[in-house]
Amino acid sequence: MPTLTNCEHCGKEFNANKYDSEKGMGRFCSLKCMGLSRRGGDWKPNWRGGKEERVCPTCGDTFEVWPSQKKTYCSHKCIDRTGRKYGRRKPSPPVGLTCKECGETFEVPYKERKKRKFCSVACSAKHTGKQQRGEGNPAWVAKIKCICKLCNKEFEVTPYYAQGRQFCSGGCVRQWQLENWSGENSPAWVEPIELECAECGMGFMVKPSKKRKLCSIECRHKWYSRMYGGENSHSWLDGRSFEPYGTEFDDELRALIRDRDSYACRWCGEEEGETAHSVHHIDYDKTNNKQDNLITLCRVHHGETGHNRAEWEEVLSAMMHE
Repeated sequence: MPTLTNCEHCGKEFNANKYDSEKGMGRFCSLKCMGLSRRGGDWKPNWRGGKEERVCPTCGDTFEVWPSQKKTYCSHKCIDRTGRKYGRRKPSPPVGLTCKECGETFEVPYKERKKRKFCSVACSAKHTGKQQRGEGNPAWVAKIKCICKLCNKEFEVTPYYAQGRQFCSGGCVRQWQLENWSGENSPAWVEPIELECAECGMGFMVKPSKKRKLCSIECRHKWYSRMYGGENSHSWLDGRSFEPYGTEFDDELRALIRDRDSYACRWCGEEEGETAHSVHHIDYDKTNNKQDNLITLCRVHHGETGHNRAEWEEVLSAMMHE
């Protein structure tokens, strides 16, 4: 049930929900009063009296600031007149120093006067190289002498690498490996096994990890021709490629077709070079040598017409009848 209460901001009476009053809510009659109360004012418990007036020590003008602000001057112009910039002191003039390496005089900012010892990076690197080269280096360790395992030549090496170094150079390492790690002496040596060639039937030696069936490249070519050639090929078309061309399909007819197509591929437009372009039968019938069934193609696209023949026939036929 609503209860009658007074607004904490304007003092107006209003009906507040009992539940809100028990929870500490329902203190203001409207959102406007609640917003004005949050902005501040003398009715808030932490009110400090608002802004206070201060006098600028440079120009003497009066300006208002909040008590929590540490503001002494009214503007940046007044700060600059006093030799201070945005509350900081004016930077000190540069300091002249003498380069530790070349002896020339140079200027540095005041804050770097204790750090800088050299006039340039070149002088710093030159001085560091003199001081930290050889025995002058803090990490200097004297080298020890070793004997090469192959040529018995004496060489020097740091103690850190002495335990792993057995040779004086990479050439000695490779020579020793050829002499001692070749053939059966190699750490990776595996005894080869004998297999029978699937083409010629002769035996050949091979590593167990190699899954070979053929003994040589010649046998591989013969085996692939026998297994995947002719009727076993995925592109076999009842031996049509072995059918003879018609007598009309001679050099004179092919030259006529190339001249008609301006000696360029009708598909990509590539012009004919040292190698003549191919003349293709659109319907794949070698006996149909009519001019509207012949078209000039480059070697690349003529090879592609061996696949998806129905699509090529449809496209090239439409191209000829355009």
